[in-house]
Amino acid sequence: MVTMQQIADRCGVSRGTVDRALHHKEGVREEVAERIRATAREMGYISNRLVMQQTQQWKIGVVLHSGHSPFVQMLCELFESFSERELLPNITVIVRAMQDMDVQHQLTLIDELVTTEHIDGLALMPLANTLVRDKINTLSEQQGIPVVTLNTDITDANRIAYV
Repeated sequence: MVTMQQIADRCGVSRGTVDRALHHKEGVREEVAERIRATAREMGYISNRLVMQQTQQWKIGVVLHSGHSPFVQMLCELFESFSERELLPNITVIVRAMQDMDVQHQLTLIDELVTTEHIDGLALMPLANTLVRDKINTLSEQQGIPVVTLNTDITDANRIAYV
């Protein structure tokens, strides 16, 4: 594995300069930074930060309503297959499908995923209710859990995307 010191030696700069250039920090002239980044690519340098991101295990919770519909059943199978087929080897997908359209049931499933499964992110087919919106905002703003809404969206929710 190529180190920052090896890149520094080849470029004739300090290891600190390599670190600043590779992480786009101030204090390095742009032409020097470009030369360092080009050398790092040529040498096959892989950032420890990138390695950590790729080896860290992530848990994504999915909550869907109308579980009796063929579309939602297909979504469940698709999400569950991510972990089974190891399409995303460092991501575990935990699916909860509701057969009903009960707001309290949806909130309970979300809470279960957060407190019991310790999810890192949530994909949610939200029910249009202020309690659900408030839950999304709490997860996002206070607990740092990113939320994506699927198929249905909810107004004024602090979700990162609607699919």
